[in-house]
Amino acid sequence: MDFNILDKKLLQNTLFRKSDVVIDTGKETVVADRKNYIGGSDIPVIMGIDKRFETAYGLARKKAGIDEFTYSSSVFAEYGDLLEPRIRDYVNSLYGANFTPACLLASNFRANTDGYDENLNGILEIKTNNGKDDQFKKYEVQMLFYMICYRKDYGILAQYSRGDDLKGLMFDKSTASGFREKLPSDFEKPFDESRMTITYVPYNREKAYNVMKSVWEFLEKVKYVKRGIIESETEWDSFSVKGEFKI
Repeated sequence: MDFNILDKKLLQNTLFRKSDVVIDTGKETVVADRKNYIGGSDIPVIMGIDKRFETAYGLARKKAGIDEFTYSSSVFAEYGDLLEPRIRDYVNSLYGANFTPACLLASNFRANTDGYDENLNGILEIKTNNGKDDQFKKYEVQMLFYMICYRKDYGILAQYSRGDDLKGLMFDKSTASGFREKLPSDFEKPFDESRMTITYVPYNREKAYNVMKSVWEFLEKVKYVKRGIIESETEWDSFSVKGEFKI
């Protein structure tokens, strides 16, 4: 494969079989009908980069409609939701940009990006984390998926370290109850720029091809999960997809 001839238009035209692409800034699109779409957060799971909460086979069972998606929150997710607008404002002021949340829908793909600016050739991805664990590979493949979807040449990864803000709290939806009401004063503090890490993530043809090849293989295997041919993690891991991903 000559990766030099690969571009986002070829990849997008191959995978998005509908010509109508809708950009919507509504956050309600993030979780609605999740079994019908492949989204950015699915990519690290599909590629086996992030297995903390789910495997590719577990995700496939949900996409196949065998198991249900369950939606729960956590103090970490709530924290991220509260900080996201402030982080986006910071990045906009830093780069003179006008990033706004956006959702792109095409065929069975959905790309919810934290920042889209029609006048810039990049997307923005915002993360709040502990500032210690290296999660770049997980973030990178998610951003490459967005770059393909929006036909952009780079991504800006804006990470904000939580520090000790949530020290002692567990990743449990029960601790999220009333979180916004209990800790409003924490978010009235001046924005701490020293906690920010900005990383430029360029589009990479070879890596982008591997992302979309993995998505194609995943969707092909979901068909066999639906038919009851793949019924276990072992069978999923050993199953070889017929055909070849072509662009």
